[in-house]
Amino acid sequence: MPLRLKSLELQGYKTFASRTVFEFASGITAIVGPNGSGKSNIADSLRWVLGEQSYLLLRGKKTEDMIFSGSEHRARAGMAQATITFDNTEQWLPVDFSEVALARYAHRDGHNDYLLNGQHVRLREMNELLAQAGLSERTYTILGQGLVDASLALKADDRRRLFEEAAGVGLYRARRDDALKRLENTERNLERVLDIIAELEPRIRSLERQAKRAIDFARTQTDLKNILLDWYGFHWHRAQRDLTDIRETVRTQEGRVREAREVHEKTQAAYVSFRERLSGLRAQLNGWQRQSAELHNRRESITRELAVLEERRRALTNTQASVLSDQEVVTDELHLANDRHGEAMREVERIQAEYEEAKIQLSNIQNSLQARQSDRAAQEEQLALIRDQIESLSQQRAENNARLDELRSRLEQQSQKIEQTRSAISAGELQAANAKAQFDSAHAEREQAQLALQIAEEKVTNKKNEVATIDRDRREALEKRTKEESDHSRLKAQLEVLEQSEQSLAGYAEGARYLLDAARNSKLNGARGALSAALDVPADLEVAIAAALGDTLDAVLLDASQLEDALSLLETNDVGRAALLPLDERENLSLHNSDDVDCIGVASELVNAPDELRGAVRLVLGQTLIARDRISARRLIRELPTHARVVTLRGEVFRGDGLVIAGKTASSSALSRPRQKREFESAISELLARIADSNDVVDMLTNQLAGDSVNWRRPKPTRAKPVSG
Repeated sequence: MPLRLKSLELQGYKTFASRTVFEFASGITAIVGPNGSGKSNIADSLRWVLGEQSYLLLRGKKTEDMIFSGSEHRARAGMAQATITFDNTEQWLPVDFSEVALARYAHRDGHNDYLLNGQHVRLREMNELLAQAGLSERTYTILGQGLVDASLALKADDRRRLFEEAAGVGLYRARRDDALKRLENTERNLERVLDIIAELEPRIRSLERQAKRAIDFARTQTDLKNILLDWYGFHWHRAQRDLTDIRETVRTQEGRVREAREVHEKTQAAYVSFRERLSGLRAQLNGWQRQSAELHNRRESITRELAVLEERRRALTNTQASVLSDQEVVTDELHLANDRHGEAMREVERIQAEYEEAKIQLSNIQNSLQARQSDRAAQEEQLALIRDQIESLSQQRAENNARLDELRSRLEQQSQKIEQTRSAISAGELQAANAKAQFDSAHAEREQAQLALQIAEEKVTNKKNEVATIDRDRREALEKRTKEESDHSRLKAQLEVLEQSEQSLAGYAEGARYLLDAARNSKLNGARGALSAALDVPADLEVAIAAALGDTLDAVLLDASQLEDALSLLETNDVGRAALLPLDERENLSLHNSDDVDCIGVASELVNAPDELRGAVRLVLGQTLIARDRISARRLIRELPTHARVVTLRGEVFRGDGLVIAGKTASSSALSRPRQKREFESAISELLARIADSNDVVDMLTNQLAGDSVNWRRPKPTRAKPVSG
C-alpha cells in the first residue's frame, strides 16, 4: 500500500511552541519517548487537524486548551496551527492536486479556520472531502488506547455504522438526511404558498376595482400634467420677459463693476509695488542680519581659536619654565659644589700657613732652647711652659692634619659628585637624543603601520562589499529561481487541468460527449473528434468564431459513411442532442473578402485547420465575415446575400435575412484549449530553460561565495613599538 501521509507541521499547538515538522518516510514511523514528552499530542494534532470537534477526545475542554499556554522562559502563543500533507498522485482525494495540504488554525477567541492548499474552506466541505476518501469521523482511522477493545465490543447497529463510515457510505447517508430535511422544508413552504394563494383569491375582485381606480387616477394625472404644462409655459414666458429686463439691469451694473474693478486693479498694483519694495527692504535687512550673524560666528570662532592658542602658549611657557628651573637647580648645585671646593682649598691654604707658622715658631723655640741651655736651671719653669706649648702645638698640628685630611676627602667627594653630575647630564642628553631618535623611528613606523592598516581595512571593506554583492546576487537568483519554479508549478497545474478537461470532454454537449467517448472506445469508427478541438483560432478571434459556430462549436467530425451509425447511437441511448458534421468531397464556396477597412476577413480564412478539414471549415465558416464592431457589421451585411452573416469581435451575429443574435455567447473554452495548451507547453519549456539557467547562476554564486569565505582572511593590524624614556 503506498504511503499517503507525507508530513505534519505543528506550531503553537499544546506543547509545540516552536515550528516543528514531522516527515513520514516509507514504511512504519514510530514516535517514542518518556512519559510527558508529548507523544499523545502528536496523535491529538492529527485528529484535530482532520476536523475533530470533541475536545473530550483531544483531552481538553475548549479551544484555548489547544494553544501553547506559555512557560517560565517563553510567553504564551496567540494561536495554534497544524498542517498535514497528503500525497494525492493516485487521486484518492477527489481534488485536482498531486499534493493536498490540510491546515487548521485556532485563535484564543475560540475562532477556527480551515484551509485546503492555502484556500479557506468550510468545515462541512472539509468533512465531505475526507468522507469521500474514508477519513471522516468515527471511522477509527486514528486508534487510541482502548479503541480496539471498544470497537470489538460495539453493538450490531454501532458496528454496522462503523463499517458504513469506513466504506464511505456515511457521506451519502448524511447527504440523504440533508436532502430529506430540505424536502420537508420544501413541502412546508409549498403548504404555506397554497395557504397564501387561498387567502389571496377572495381579494382578486377588490384588487380589480383598485386597478380600475388606478387607471382612472393615471388618466386624470396625465390630464393634470398637460394643464400644468400650459400653466408653467405661461409663467415661463413671463419669467423670460422679466429675465430680459433683469439682464439689461445686470449689463448696467456690470459696467459699474468694471469701472470699480479697474480702480481696484490700479490700487492693487500700487499695493503690490509697495509690497515688493517692502519685501526688497526686508530681504536686504535679512541679508545684513545674516552677514552680522556670520561675522559674529567668525568672531566667536576666532575667540575660541585664540583661547586654545593662549592655553597652548601657557602650557608651553609652563613647560619651558619647568625646564629652565630644572636647569637653574642643576647650575646652582654646580656653583655650590664649586664654592665648596674653593672654600676647601682656602681652608687647606690657611691650615698650611698655620703649619708653616708653627714650624717657624718651633725653630725659634729650638734656637732659644739652645741659646738658653746654659741658663737651664734658672729657667726650668719657663722650659716646662714651653714644653706645654709644644705639646699643645703638636696637638693642634695633629688636629690641623686631621682637618686637612677631612677637607681633602670632602674635596674628593665634591669632585666625584661634580663628575657624576656631569656624567649624568651627558647621559641624560645622550638618552634624550636616543629617545628622540626612537620616537622619530616609532612615529615613522606608526605612520607606516597606520597606512598598512588603512590599506588592509580598505581591502577588507572591498572584500566585504564584494561578498555582500555576491550574496545579494545569490539571494536575488534564489528568489528568481523560486518565482520561476512557482510559475512552472502553476503553469503545469493549469496544463494538467486543461488536459484533464480535454480528457473528460468538459464543455461539450451531452450528445457530443457521448459520441466522442464512443469513438474512444471504438464503438464509432471513422469519428475525427470535435470541430473545436481541430481548429487553431487566434486569441482575439475566439469569441467571434465561437459565436459564428454557435451550435456547431461542438460538432463531431466523422466520415459520411458513419453518419447513420452515429444517429443510431444517439437514438438508441437517448443521451441528448449533438451536431454531426460529415466530411465529404462537396465543394463549399466561401465569401470574398471585403475591401472595408473594418472588415477583418472571412472567418474560414482566419482559422488554421488540417488540410483534410478545410472543406468542413469552409462549410461552417465560409459564409461568415468578421467585423470590428456592430456599426461596421450593419454596413457590411447590406452587401451580402441572405444566407451570409457578419460577426463582431464581441460575438454579435448579424444575418443577411435581418436576424440579429446578441448577448453573452456560449463559453469558448473548448475552442481555446488547443491554443492554451500550446501556449502552456511553450511557456513551460521556456521556464524550464530559465530554471536551468537560474540553477547554474545559483551554483556559480554559491561556489564563488564559498571560495571567498575559505580563502579570505582579515589581515591583522601592525602594532607600533613602544617608545622608551
